[in-house]
Amino acid sequence: MLTSQVITGAHLLIDMHAAGEHYRMPGYCGYPVNMGFGSYSCEDLAKLTGFPTVWGHRQIQPGRTISAAQGKGIPWLYFESGGGGALFEPELGAAAHGALAVLAAIGVVDPAEINVGVAGELHHVTEGDGDVDSGLAFTTRGLFIAHLRAGDEADAGAPLGEVVTPDGDHLEWIRSPYRGRVMMLRHTCLVEPGDLAALVAPATAAAQ
Repeated sequence: MLTSQVITGAHLLIDMHAAGEHYRMPGYCGYPVNMGFGSYSCEDLAKLTGFPTVWGHRQIQPGRTISAAQGKGIPWLYFESGGGGALFEPELGAAAHGALAVLAAIGVVDPAEINVGVAGELHHVTEGDGDVDSGLAFTTRGLFIAHLRAGDEADAGAPLGEVVTPDGDHLEWIRSPYRGRVMMLRHTCLVEPGDLAALVAPATAAAQ
């Protein structure tokens, strides 16, 4: 129903997400590298959102709102932020600002009302499809202690966190499979085998 009633017929899809109750994600905007809207590439629009990180995808997995849009030739962006089962006003404001900045660029709202532009350092992630189902998973039951935060950079083999028993005995390391940026990390403490632990986007020489 969402595909037929909302996405079909859209000129541009902006899908806003939070990381859910059990995870944290840095604020970022994902986009397709080979699509655009009018005179703007989707990369251009992503950079106008003001998010400190943008993530370009050359391919995406099926079964997502954005894959439904792409299959119909509809350009798309998606926003990720927050998580942990909470609302944080700056994250809500960043999502609202990002959407309005894109709408201003394509002429839907008055650009004079929107402060468009990116302040500070922009991290441009260029590898990975953003599919959380391909992330790292726990193999043991226990309590997860994160060693990094969502948005941090990690070297190959670096510990992202560990699983311990209630008495503090070590059970399992969760390590980054390659050098990259932590785009999702488990937030709540109790974990079960098969639960998602983290999603790391591979770094490349082109990443900023």
